[in-house]
Amino acid sequence: MIYTNFLLTILLFSTPFHPIFSETTISLPRPKSLQSMETPVRGVQAILLQERKVQFLGLRTPSYWESPYQEHATDREKKFGSLLAANKFPLGKEGDLSTWVDMAQEESVKLLLDGQQLMMASYDAQLLPLARGSLIWDLVQPARDSIGEATAWETREVRKKLRALIEKTPGKKLTGMVKLPKEWEKSEKTLWLVSSTLPHFPLFLMGCDPIEPTRCALDRACPVALPDTTQIEIGGVGIDPQHHRVFLVDRTYHALRVIQYEACHALSLEATWTFPEATQNVSNVKMAQNGSLWLTLAEPDPYTNGSIVYYTPQEVPALTALSN
Repeated sequence: MIYTNFLLTILLFSTPFHPIFSETTISLPRPKSLQSMETPVRGVQAILLQERKVQFLGLRTPSYWESPYQEHATDREKKFGSLLAANKFPLGKEGDLSTWVDMAQEESVKLLLDGQQLMMASYDAQLLPLARGSLIWDLVQPARDSIGEATAWETREVRKKLRALIEKTPGKKLTGMVKLPKEWEKSEKTLWLVSSTLPHFPLFLMGCDPIEPTRCALDRACPVALPDTTQIEIGGVGIDPQHHRVFLVDRTYHALRVIQYEACHALSLEATWTFPEATQNVSNVKMAQNGSLWLTLAEPDPYTNGSIVYYTPQEVPALTALSN
């Protein structure tokens, strides 16, 4: 047990040598006009897909937007609605820089993650605030493997490293969240994967109270064998529940890192999907229920002027098949 968890701790803090791209690499095609949604804000931070609605967060201004969506429409404006059809809900003072990084729907409540203040907030259907709570992060533990927990020394080292990074890192520390399917991990809590821009800590397992979803803690630091977590800027996170895959936005190398998820301590880099040149400034990623992959952009695609793009399995066959 000691030896196994010692290796996990070394993986968290070391800078392993890996090639920039894994053995399995594909290039995502340039999105067509019908796959690209123009938004009233230039940059989009996060997206939430619901029936006949596309909901998104502004990257720079603290705002939530809601636009109509017709999946099978063959005209771009009918599909995404006009810019005037988008409804705006302020999430802060006008002129403030947004610190919201992601959102999710839990029954009738919307949850928003503040990546700078390290806070979870809940809102009702009219976007009126309900509750908010600070994330407990100073009790994080290394990933628990099949043998058992890390040693007390290993746990102290992880907490010490995380505290130092949080204290010296300005701006957003966390960059995205996605709910973990219950069958992936057994827990009495509601579990989320949370991506981070902190060196050595690309991914956390966050547990939240199922009754009060703003009571959350970063429970585990999940080691991921990326090329260099001290240099790579990690963006948002998404999952493919059917194939047990995690998607991490690599903003440094303009790519999507496709990771096979067995457990928090067992994450293996499966493939790298590089973004087309026009859509390299990706901020977040989510997979829709129909298997399409949606990307939000920090700057609009210069060809289509869209700040949200998506791919279906027809454009990217790897979405429906595990890479070899």
